[in-house]
Amino acid sequence: MKTKLMILCLSLLLAACTPKENEEIFVKKIDHFMLTCKEPKELYGMLEHTFDLPVSWPYRNMGEFTSGGIEFGNCVLEAVDFKKAENIANIDGILGMAFEPAMKVSDIKDRLREKGFQEANIYSGHYWQNLVCNDLSTGGTVFFCEYQIPVSRPDKEPGGNLGIRYIEKVKIAYSDYTKALDLWRKLLVPHKETKEGFWEIEASPNIEIIKDDYDKFISFEVKVKSLEKARSFLSEKDLIGKDTGSSVYTDPQKTYGVLFEFTE
Repeated sequence: MKTKLMILCLSLLLAACTPKENEEIFVKKIDHFMLTCKEPKELYGMLEHTFDLPVSWPYRNMGEFTSGGIEFGNCVLEAVDFKKAENIANIDGILGMAFEPAMKVSDIKDRLREKGFQEANIYSGHYWQNLVCNDLSTGGTVFFCEYQIPVSRPDKEPGGNLGIRYIEKVKIAYSDYTKALDLWRKLLVPHKETKEGFWEIEASPNIEIIKDDYDKFISFEVKVKSLEKARSFLSEKDLIGKDTGSSVYTDPQKTYGVLFEFTE
């Protein structure tokens, strides 16, 4: 009897530990965010020199666009200039985000179609393949970036003049919140949705979606070592915006359209 009970318990344990077929993972983590403005080189300079953060790659011509990457702890912030893209000429702030895929982007495209995504287009470059999720890109581009070359990232807090540790979350707004919520749930399975519209992703910025009149990326919440140090620095550089006591914001008009919320 004891043997049968042990076998039953072991079987239940193995069943619980076996990944469910419908919980295959698409998103490994957020790899980087794209930022843009009328003066992207100056935005890059603010992150590198004013904030004093480590460079992932220097600001340079990439062919169809110019960009530079800055390490932000658990991801990279990329200041980018798409010279010929008239549709983004008036955008200041967060332009989009790139996921590190957990499988080949060609396989993800097929799976997403099965899950009801209407459009997902693959674009190939010399060093990467991008899969754009058009259904979720109404207020900024949401895409997977599969690198064709090895990419290494430093495993340490960037620090700098603000004492930055990592990005806690990105906040995104959708006018059709119900539709967006359904699509994000399909895309982010099996990452944990700890409350409606909020997903925790290990070793990555978390994602929060909210309802608003317009589709857009809103802000970053950034963890710092000392909120008082961050507050003092932003005030000294005349970059400070709203201050709630428990968090302090940048003034997006002075940080090239990017809204940072710093918390300890």
